[in-house]
Amino acid sequence: LAADVRRHLADEPVLAAAPTTLERLRKYARRHRAPVLAAGLVTLALAAGGVTTAVGFARAVRAEHRARLEAETSQQVADFLVELFETASPEKSEAVSVREVLQQGTRRMEAGFRGDARVRARLLTTLGQSNLSLGLRDEGVRLLREALTTVENMESPEPALLAEQTRALAHGYLTTGRTDSVDTMLDQALALAEKGRAPAGVRAACLLDRGSWFAKLGDTASADSVYTEALAVLRTETPPDSVRLMYAQIARGVNAARSFRLDDAERDCLTALDLAKALERPARVIESHRLLAWIYNAKADIDRAVLHGEEGARLARKLYDPNNPSLAAALTGLAQAHTARNDAPAAEKVYEEVVRIYRERNVPDALAHALNSAAVLYLADGKEGDAIVNLEEAVSIRDRLYGRDNIRTAETRMNLGHAFARAGRYREADDVFRDVVPLLEREDSSGDFLRWALSGWGVVCRDEGRLAQADSLFARAAALCDTTDAADQSVAGVNLVEWADLKSRRHEHALAEAWVRAGQHLAFGDDPDRTFPWGRSLLIQAAIRMRAGDPAAAVRLLADAIPCGIRREHLAEFPDLAPLRARPDYPFESSP
Repeated sequence: LAADVRRHLADEPVLAAAPTTLERLRKYARRHRAPVLAAGLVTLALAAGGVTTAVGFARAVRAEHRARLEAETSQQVADFLVELFETASPEKSEAVSVREVLQQGTRRMEAGFRGDARVRARLLTTLGQSNLSLGLRDEGVRLLREALTTVENMESPEPALLAEQTRALAHGYLTTGRTDSVDTMLDQALALAEKGRAPAGVRAACLLDRGSWFAKLGDTASADSVYTEALAVLRTETPPDSVRLMYAQIARGVNAARSFRLDDAERDCLTALDLAKALERPARVIESHRLLAWIYNAKADIDRAVLHGEEGARLARKLYDPNNPSLAAALTGLAQAHTARNDAPAAEKVYEEVVRIYRERNVPDALAHALNSAAVLYLADGKEGDAIVNLEEAVSIRDRLYGRDNIRTAETRMNLGHAFARAGRYREADDVFRDVVPLLEREDSSGDFLRWALSGWGVVCRDEGRLAQADSLFARAAALCDTTDAADQSVAGVNLVEWADLKSRRHEHALAEAWVRAGQHLAFGDDPDRTFPWGRSLLIQAAIRMRAGDPAAAVRLLADAIPCGIRREHLAEFPDLAPLRARPDYPFESSP
């Protein structure tokens, strides 16, 4: 203003003029700060909302495009399969097996499929997975590999589609035990799924197979973490994919059972059973029954173990042909039911059928598992020779599939060590335990297998006269057991009975008698069934009484052990009992 006054007095033009719009806005903003600030924030929010809306719209367009492609692909796949099965209809005058239909479909695909590469890949995947489910593993993997190649040869294939096909092939390798490249393939699939913003179902499927990979390595903690992540991913969808939720619950339940977290396993498998029934998926209903039979047997809930084991086997015999590996898997639940009833011969017979099916259909991993499970039954029934034959084959298979240092191989070798010890082959047993215990100390964080290995090695050292080493091994095994946990009580009890025998050999007779009774109570309860393990505990108690100078009590205990399957040859492990043969009431001379 002062400058304009000077210009006016000097007859010069003044600069003053009407205020500009910007100046008016600034003046208004200074006078009305709060309303202007609020209006600015609203304007900014609207602008940001516009950007978000635009981004959301773009995503919606992509999702719609993906959904349209998926619908078109699914329709073409469905049309192909309907046409394929129509050619095998009863009107064609001859019965056609599912295997023949799949072979016919494969021939048509390879003769020249006139369709989109995406559809071809989906069809090859469907045919490959169907072959795998029938036990045709080489053909299944070949078709899955061809499906992935088809997608890779597409012009600019979507990362999400590549992820799905890579995962499908990795799953095929997992199923067949070809584990060399699975880890790398699953890493690739997960990276592609993230890059391509794949649907939740694709990402969850990759995670589920990653969990299966960890489980096969024996890393149950990592497997549980990945399975839980997969469930969380699936629940982000609205509505969630119930089918994949069912598979995820089963997978996590199996993993929890392997870790002896039986309550967690029960919850997951009951949820899976409800989902399978609601979805009308009979194969998964059968699988859930089988798993629950095992869980309830481990929890000593006999009625529920029998209920689920028998129901699963009944449904499986209706659904599968006599040589289907899925029938074999279901029958293991029936074996658990027989085991819960303490009917070892019936359980062994079922496992013999399971082993036959897996051997004929060349399912090595499942065969090794069945051989191992049957061997445990043989040991419990006093059939050490049969157990050793099974376990040597199972060790060979798992060593080939997973390597000598894998925890699943170590578990089977540990059982072989127990079988050698029970058969009196102490040097071989000692070699096994000496090799496997350090591995379990590194890999078995929960101690589930380690405590059994330590106890078994303690028996070997005790019977070879290395009493100080045996005492240390029994003590270490006992320290790993939680006697308040039902799953641990059997291990703790058996270990205490064997440890009591050591105390008796050191002439600590009163302590030995107290420990053997406490161990029997932990392992077998107040009303024990007449099983071989109970009979063996009576045999040990007889040796303890004999060393304490009470041969009459020892004879009575031997008589009680005979109905449990104890035979004369089992007494060779306890030379202290030999003088009883001269007694007129010695029970074995008249026993069968």
